[in-house]
Amino acid sequence: GEELTVKKLSERFDCSLTPVREALRVLESEGLLLANRHKSVKVCKLDAREVENISEIRILLERYACKLAVSNMTEPLLRKLEMNLQEQEKYASGENIPRFLRVNWHFHSEILRSTRQPILIEIINMLRNRTSHYLETYIYSSRTVERVKRGIAEHREILEAMRRKDVDGAVAWTEKHLST
Repeated sequence: GEELTVKKLSERFDCSLTPVREALRVLESEGLLLANRHKSVKVCKLDAREVENISEIRILLERYACKLAVSNMTEPLLRKLEMNLQEQEKYASGENIPRFLRVNWHFHSEILRSTRQPILIEIINMLRNRTSHYLETYIYSSRTVERVKRGIAEHREILEAMRRKDVDGAVAWTEKHLST
């Protein structure tokens, strides 16, 4: 709910007004900011129902994306996802959560990219962006190593189902992963 102005942000980040305006326009288009008449923006807050609604929509779209990804899966992409999982496992202790979250994001992004559906990717990324800070807050607040390890195990199941070209298995594990 914090109110921000272009001028204050450009001073804070020591840059001109133009890049700040552009960044704010992008964030507003993704539903993260709400512009008002006074040349300021307000950070949008989501209530629990909105987060739940976004998550439900994201699960439906990612189930579809998963089906497309399985049919487009290649050996090089499978190797890339395997390497990503190995990197995730390095952070399973929960000591470097920011790095784990970046690697986790890349895992999902690689699968999305393989759909070859730019509009689908854009919509899912917008939904991910709208709720990503809630995931981060959950992981930081709980510091739950078990949750991180369970997420990695679910990623492993998704990858193995994709490797077998098991659409139903990959979709089921994707839904389970995004639901917990």
